[in-house]
Amino acid sequence: CIDTYRAFTERAVIETYTEDPAWIGVWTDTAVASYAWDMTWTDDDGFHAASGQDVLTFAREGGAWRVVGRMLLETARA
Repeated sequence: CIDTYRAFTERAVIETYTEDPAWIGVWTDTAVASYAWDMTWTDDDGFHAASGQDVLTFAREGGAWRVVGRMLLETARA
């Protein structure tokens, strides 16, 4: 998960970024966080604009929370 963010930020310049407050649900040793976002960026292919939603799943192992899954729902904008 972290590697995907790192790879994106190494090749793109983020022009604008906003996100809604996250919804977070916790059930014993499992948690889910979801938030909507809107972003514009430039890279070698030019200017891009997109909006979408990230859903992250966490598991608590040994007292630490770790990301165990990520779903990205992206909608390209005109």
